[in-house]
Amino acid sequence: MYRNINLFRLLLCKSLSIVAMTLLITVCVASANAQSTFGNVRGVVQDETGAVVSGAKVTITDKRTNNSFTTQSSGEGAYQFNNLLPGEYQISVEASGFKTLALTGVKVELNQTTDVPTILAVGTTGEIVEISASGSELVETTTTTLSKSFDSRQTVELAQTAAGGGIYNLALIAPNVSSSGGVGVGSGGSIGGQRPRNNNFMVDGIDNNDKGVTGPQIYISPETVAEFTLLANQFSAEFGRSNGGQFVTVTKSGTNEYHGTGYFFVQNRFLNALDTLQKNAGVVRERSAVRDNPNLSLIPRSDFSRYGGNVGGPIVKDKLFFFTSYEGQQTGLASAPGGLTAPTAEGFSRLSSISGLSQTNLGIFRQFVPTAPINDAGSITVGGVQVPIGNVFFNAPAFTNQRNFVLNLDFTQSEKTQHRTRFIFDRIRTIDTAAVLPVFYTDRPINGRLFSYTFLHSFSPSLTYEARFAYRRSTDNIVVPNFRFPGLDAFPNIGLLDLAIDIGPNPNAPQSGIENSYQLVQNVAYTVGNHSIKFGFDGRKLISPQRFVQRERGDYQYQSTDLFLRDVSPDFLAQRNVGGNTYYGDQFLLYFYGQDDWRIAPNLTLNFGLRYEYQQVPFGARQQNLNQIASVPGLIEFRSPREELDNFAPKIGLAYSPSYEKGILGLLFGKSGESSIRAGFSLGYDYIFDNVYTLASPPQFQQTKDIAPAAALPNFLAGGGIPPIPTPTGNDPVAARAATTAFIPDQQVPYSITYTLSYQRQFLKDWSLEMRYLGTRGIRLLTQNRINRTPAVTSQSFLPTFFAQPSQRELDALPLTLNAILARPTFNEFGAAGFNQQNLVGFVSNGNSV
Repeated sequence: MYRNINLFRLLLCKSLSIVAMTLLITVCVASANAQSTFGNVRGVVQDETGAVVSGAKVTITDKRTNNSFTTQSSGEGAYQFNNLLPGEYQISVEASGFKTLALTGVKVELNQTTDVPTILAVGTTGEIVEISASGSELVETTTTTLSKSFDSRQTVELAQTAAGGGIYNLALIAPNVSSSGGVGVGSGGSIGGQRPRNNNFMVDGIDNNDKGVTGPQIYISPETVAEFTLLANQFSAEFGRSNGGQFVTVTKSGTNEYHGTGYFFVQNRFLNALDTLQKNAGVVRERSAVRDNPNLSLIPRSDFSRYGGNVGGPIVKDKLFFFTSYEGQQTGLASAPGGLTAPTAEGFSRLSSISGLSQTNLGIFRQFVPTAPINDAGSITVGGVQVPIGNVFFNAPAFTNQRNFVLNLDFTQSEKTQHRTRFIFDRIRTIDTAAVLPVFYTDRPINGRLFSYTFLHSFSPSLTYEARFAYRRSTDNIVVPNFRFPGLDAFPNIGLLDLAIDIGPNPNAPQSGIENSYQLVQNVAYTVGNHSIKFGFDGRKLISPQRFVQRERGDYQYQSTDLFLRDVSPDFLAQRNVGGNTYYGDQFLLYFYGQDDWRIAPNLTLNFGLRYEYQQVPFGARQQNLNQIASVPGLIEFRSPREELDNFAPKIGLAYSPSYEKGILGLLFGKSGESSIRAGFSLGYDYIFDNVYTLASPPQFQQTKDIAPAAALPNFLAGGGIPPIPTPTGNDPVAARAATTAFIPDQQVPYSITYTLSYQRQFLKDWSLEMRYLGTRGIRLLTQNRINRTPAVTSQSFLPTFFAQPSQRELDALPLTLNAILARPTFNEFGAAGFNQQNLVGFVSNGNSV
């Protein structure tokens, strides 16, 4: 049965990709991520008595581009405009027997529906009543979405966007958001108690997530942002992939007027005042002072500059608009790693006179380990001789040079049809500073490209269609510097724990990653009666070869420098990963959703949604089937992990805007539209990022080899250390099991349940109060467990089998007692007594946790 399902799934994926590509070629319509890059406006046309007015002509106009869209109010008086760019609009409402209503300052926010009170006064059509609609967006009366939006001015002027996480730092001033802290690694902070790695990053509707370790991938300059919105946990079925925060960014568009900005921001060490500690240490800012006094030192480099400019305007007025931006960033640092010690000049002299040392290892030690200026850290013992050591300080360079370019084009073909293209180019040249000693630093090039084309068409005032084709590519490459260690095939990492120095390149180098992401999605919005319905499909193909192997060149950690210089095998850790080094994260992602916002009454809306998510197990993880020979029936089975096919995520919410004008209830709620009570329940799935699979390859691809800490092998490095040759497994089950270091269970996609209750109240004109309760429960959250196996059973340590009830005397005579079990060494921690890396087994586990 499983094979039939697997075949069906394969055919389904292939068929969908063929259909999608055929659609792209045939109709020249590309598709987009289901997350919208627009906002909506809706309202109910009423007279002054509260009766609905049907058939009214409603026109909305973007004053920046002079683009207008027209519809008519339905039999229930309702109207709605979809797919509007964020900004301020003007609405005109005309109906026979009523004065024309002009609503100005209607604010459209990203991924939000703005409800506009629309009340007509009796009169002639030629008379105009102008009302400012600003402030109507302070209270959300129709959805349970929890969000916080920031406009272009805020993204530029708020200080936290200047560095670090950039615009995503703005999330930290939104409700229900905290810094990552002890919640876990990731970007954007913890949203509503979720892990930061559960956050989702979108730019102009395009997936901008690093599929290897999560987080945003391509840099977005604050100067190019039209609006940034954080959706926090409770969101409609339109949004998904991750169940943390939805970080949705839209870049700027051109208008009918030419606008441009130029900017330059600089921080320089010579502009900074010295603190007391620096002055006491003899740090100065004048180079001449350092030349005249060798006891003084120049202030360490700490420079940053960000500069650029942008311009936007019309190519064809009212029709074709452009926006383009260029930004450069340069960072220069020279930090000093602390806690490092090394022999003094006298210590190196003593090392030369000690007999029995490996001259090769001593030569490497002399070549790369700096000399301590004074003996202020005691001594170490090498070959029975006391070697004086001292603290060493040096400035480690860290430079980054970044260039970012943006080009946006918007074309209004007609009132019904629009086209939008987006392109971002990002180039970073930096230094890989993961090594301890700067001599092992290397250049690290990082490149990113992002492109999308969006097609929007209104078949009728009540039926709109959105499609987008998107492509994103990123590359990152960490190389190993060209150093040789005599007698070894690669320069390893030599850790000397008594000196706190590591000789060698970045422990995880060489490392590289390439990601090609293709998106093809269709969205349809349909308004019928009191229902605002939206449904769509999001299909993605990810092609992602990655190279990340821990200890590929060999990692040799010595508790004493003496062992290294005498070339005895390490007494703390000697491990190397050998075999195939490339992991392929290629996979399909398929998402379907449907959402209905049902306005039961003008002040009561129900939100219903259902989302389906399918994640194909990445190609690299599916290669577990190569290790089927190692399976033990009834105990463990090695094969391609089965995917989950029933990941449906329901969403339900309620938004109620009560109306009370007197008494305590009047104070709490006021008129309809001045307050809102919202409640919701949702279930959402998260994405399984590649890092949990990368180091879990079958032994036919990758193996971990090590030497026991107690082995004390002589001439260890002279003999080649751990060779880069995998253990052949062939058709031998025993050999395959012995070489196996990882097991991947069937796919269990993590998910979270969210429930919310909130109260909003607008008071005065431009103020609002919100009190919110948000609960989340994470289930099957990702963990990576590293488990060391205990030694094989012996005649003194085993679990006996009895075929009849044993006597008390037999039980008392058992060699294995409770005290003996408790006295056993711990096998899940590092240390010579209980750490046996040769018997290490790694699991990618999806255990339940809250």
